[in-house]
Amino acid sequence: MSVKNNKAVLFSLDVLTKQKSERESLDVHLELPLSTTCPILSRSLKQEEILTVAERVVLIYNAIVEQALNGDSRPPNINPLVERALKSVLNRDPYFEETQEIIGLIAAEIYKQMSISPQYKRIIELLYTTGHMLGIVANLPLPASFLMDFLIQSGLRGYFETIITSNDMGVFKPSQDMFRFAINSMGIKEKDVVIIGTNYDRDILPLHDIVSMKVFLTKRTSTRRLPTHIRKIHALEELRSIV
Repeated sequence: MSVKNNKAVLFSLDVLTKQKSERESLDVHLELPLSTTCPILSRSLKQEEILTVAERVVLIYNAIVEQALNGDSRPPNINPLVERALKSVLNRDPYFEETQEIIGLIAAEIYKQMSISPQYKRIIELLYTTGHMLGIVANLPLPASFLMDFLIQSGLRGYFETIITSNDMGVFKPSQDMFRFAINSMGIKEKDVVIIGTNYDRDILPLHDIVSMKVFLTKRTSTRRLPTHIRKIHALEELRSIV
């Protein structure tokens, strides 16, 4: 357990993963045989029925996301959508464990597209062991608990103080609300936080009212001219010279 130094680093998920991982919609392809076992649901439903439920959830979720992006509604939360879809086939209220199996089935397809390099893991471990609180803010159609599962599978159990997803918040970045909520959940002052993102318009530009240091990570050698208060780095390793 590291001694906290009252400093924090707030990452956008895309900073940490090799591939672009953040997304608003559930762009997944589900098919038989199921990639993830659903032992509890399998007592009541056939594999084909479980697949149908998951596909229905994806379809409805994405339809609501499209409305949200057009400004007609808030981003959806996947949990009640799964509950309603299961209730229609089970003819009863689903158990919590049953809803989690459906979300886990969908999450597994998203995880296939995500990975964190050993080099980035070492940077996270170094920040943590030097006392920094760490957090993630992500446009992701999954509860934070499922993103935590991915981090644990990636060997990063216990490193992150807070994880905020658009699914849980009911807003998408570039809303400042997600960042403010993450900072407040760590119990730290804005001025003691470094926010780092890879999408300038989504992760950096909208945060003009937040006094935290902003860092733009880009692999492009030539980018737009940035305001002087925004730092630009080309590799995550450069973060150590800032924090």
